[in-house]
Amino acid sequence: MDKDKKSPETEIQTEVLKITLKSQYSATFAMLRQAIELCPDDLWLDESHTNRTWWIAYHATYFTHMYAQINDYTFKQLKNHPKPDQFSGTITWPPRSKQDPKSPPTREDILLYIDYCESNISAWVDLIDLTAPKCGFWWYKGMDKLEHQFNNLRHIQHHIGQLADRVRNVCDEGGDWVGGIS
Repeated sequence: MDKDKKSPETEIQTEVLKITLKSQYSATFAMLRQAIELCPDDLWLDESHTNRTWWIAYHATYFTHMYAQINDYTFKQLKNHPKPDQFSGTITWPPRSKQDPKSPPTREDILLYIDYCESNISAWVDLIDLTAPKCGFWWYKGMDKLEHQFNNLRHIQHHIGQLADRVRNVCDEGGDWVGGIS
């Protein structure tokens, strides 16, 4: 068999994995949306946290969007979209500065960004070669593409946990667990 041609079993397994990833991304977007919608205005803009609430929501959405792409070259930031710094510390490459936007993105901005990601996630996942030995992002050394997708889901869930905990502590409300969406 041609080494570049995948076996029928591998193709079936890959399709099952893609269906599962799409479901889990959709469930994750639903949980992120809940945390944002439940967040009170004063918590959204609260400056007492090192990572502000709006920053966590935007950061989680931004990197979910990025890492659902084939690689860092195929990732395209949205035009006319808020672009606050995505790093919590000093950036290690030029210009090596942290930017704090004069007007952070609103909840509506981020909810629209989530809508954009959710409406495109199926197509993005379809383009990914889950059998690729490299994930396509140079800063993740030694990680294959399938593991990188699991890493992406863990990353967004980590931040959803932060947001949900903040909301719970401020207004004693929490979002529902979403297991999967087919």
